[in-house]
Amino acid sequence: LQAISNAKELVYIQTPYFVPTDALLLAMQMASMRGVDVRLMVPRHSDTTFVHIATKAFLKEVLDAKVSVYFYEAGFLHSKLMVVDNSLTITGSANMDVRSFEHNFEIDAFIYNEETCRQAKEIFFRDMEQSTRLFVEDWEKRGRFEKFIESVMRLFSPLL
Repeated sequence: LQAISNAKELVYIQTPYFVPTDALLLAMQMASMRGVDVRLMVPRHSDTTFVHIATKAFLKEVLDAKVSVYFYEAGFLHSKLMVVDNSLTITGSANMDVRSFEHNFEIDAFIYNEETCRQAKEIFFRDMEQSTRLFVEDWEKRGRFEKFIESVMRLFSPLL
């Protein structure tokens, strides 16, 4: 949270599961609104149906805050990576979800090194080439039933 809140230039996030806490969601929105280039990449298809539906329930809010959202198309994205301001790379086992943050014994490495950031950004950009950018106009075209199911799953997101 502190890394995102203090970001000045960029925050690039790759995660297979995006079920953010209110604080994480707010930090991403605030960073984007203050001009930070915030990008989120999640898989188009997931190995966990309920969590994937819950992930989709949060995308409208980040899109409305001008966060760039990408669906990774070349299989299941299992990368857990965050790059902040070309000076910090965070990688490890933690997903961007409540379970990882509050229940599981996850571990991440915080690497303060510009070369590591450069390499991590290269990975992110290569994966962007195999991704589709999501635009709020397209996202709003989802059917009512899909939006309803996402809203229901969002209610259960603290349990996922």
